[in-house]
Amino acid sequence: MKAIIQRVTNAKVILNDEIPVSIGSGICVLVGFHKEDTLKDLEYM
Repeated sequence: MKAIIQRVTNAKVILNDEIPVSIGSGICVLVGFHKEDTLKDLEYM
């Protein structure tokens, strides 16, 4: 499991050439999970 935390002035999700969600200034968190991650891994994060 990995997480990247980044401060942003704006961010958006583009899906099928549409923007279903966007934010202004704030924090963007990208999290990657693996099928072998455990609850212990999650608690550590």
